[in-house]
Amino acid sequence: MVDKKLESGDKTYYFGISPPQTSGTNYSWLYRTLLISKRQVDDALKDPYSNYQILQDYSYRISGLSTFYNNYLEYLANLLTFDYFLYPTKENVDHVEYTRLAKDVSKYDVKSFPRVALYDTLKYGESYWIPVTSSQAGEGNKTMYQKIPKKYCRAYEKDNYGVYRFQINIAMIDYNDLEYMPNEIQQAKKLWEDKNINQPWVTVRNGFALLAHLEYREHDYPYLAHIFTDFLSYEDNKTYYDDYLKEDNVKMVHNKIPIDKENNEPLYGFDVIKAYHEETKKNVPKNVSVATNPFDATALTFDKNSQIQANIVEQSKTNIENGAGINGSIFNTEKTTAQILEKSMQKDANNMQRFLPEFENIFNWLFRGKGCKISFVDSNNYNKSVKISNYGQGLNNGGSRLQYIAYTGLEPYEFLQLSEVEKNIDVDSLMPPKAMSAQLSSSEADSPGAPPLDDNEISDEGERTREKS
Repeated sequence: MVDKKLESGDKTYYFGISPPQTSGTNYSWLYRTLLISKRQVDDALKDPYSNYQILQDYSYRISGLSTFYNNYLEYLANLLTFDYFLYPTKENVDHVEYTRLAKDVSKYDVKSFPRVALYDTLKYGESYWIPVTSSQAGEGNKTMYQKIPKKYCRAYEKDNYGVYRFQINIAMIDYNDLEYMPNEIQQAKKLWEDKNINQPWVTVRNGFALLAHLEYREHDYPYLAHIFTDFLSYEDNKTYYDDYLKEDNVKMVHNKIPIDKENNEPLYGFDVIKAYHEETKKNVPKNVSVATNPFDATALTFDKNSQIQANIVEQSKTNIENGAGINGSIFNTEKTTAQILEKSMQKDANNMQRFLPEFENIFNWLFRGKGCKISFVDSNNYNKSVKISNYGQGLNNGGSRLQYIAYTGLEPYEFLQLSEVEKNIDVDSLMPPKAMSAQLSSSEADSPGAPPLDDNEISDEGERTREKS
């Protein structure tokens, strides 16, 4: 893969040979009609890795018009809490050193960034990121993550840290995008032009890639691509129901004009009849028409046909839920027991937990040389209270306090800072714990137990009990 290596100052750039990529699809018409057929999706899914760009395009378009699809992506990306604990990789770490390590790690956005990256990865199948450092007043340097447009990138290798690395096609980058690229890429572009290098692919030293299906490929496709046809069916059926069926199921108000039976003439003049007709039209809701004539009318109902079409829309939604393996009651669309819902969400969380090692590897790669690593705990936003309770019961049996703090959602540095400030302000004196009634004795309480009742407040049964005592 590597064809040429050039050094510039303290940096080394690797150039590889690969066929050129297309520049991607123009998405300026996002909110127009989807213009995707089920057959096109089925054809693309026959070889999804080769057709990754087509499926990514479909994902972009569907997400622009389908709230259902976006709900699924948001739900999956935000299932995990990404709570973590920090442990040193060297011996004899004291309080001061551990606090320093925790403070450094707190600047890497460990809990928030994975949700953003996971959403983008699930939506398109791949995402490419470069950590960049920015200075904030009073906080020192803070690490953020810049997303690199996927049309320029490809996954390259999985390194010794277990992190997917990527290459970028320098020749494809236009200057409008280059202006916002990290310095590493800008310098590589300049070097590529100055040296007149034919090989366009550059390995990004500080970047990493995420792949939705966790298989080493140059490119990946959207995580939910296998149910794109179900999303399209749902949107088509819903549109048909809203735009056509409701219009077909028209209700009619019939104003019958009274007729003089002797001469077969209307009893009212045209102006009066027209006035009644127009007044009736003003006071009927949408999809209700008005007919004014001297004829008899027969009532017909189309409610059964309406119900059949409504069931088709509901079945389309069920197909999506079955294909994704996500319980519909999560979005309050189905009635079910709390236990079934809990089991369903736990299954979804288990599917997403396979990404935890990927993010652990990424952060521990970023922390290399710092003398510490992190480990994510196995909690999600729906079982967090249970995890806290279960792990808390094990503290008396030697369970790790730091792991317990992780389950509560506090980052190590937050916990250390809170503990220090509570000690300094003597928070126990400001908020003394109140003893429970079971903990009070007669010597500790002025009047232990419930206050006695007056004679007129005692029930007959209470009075008999008092007499026996």
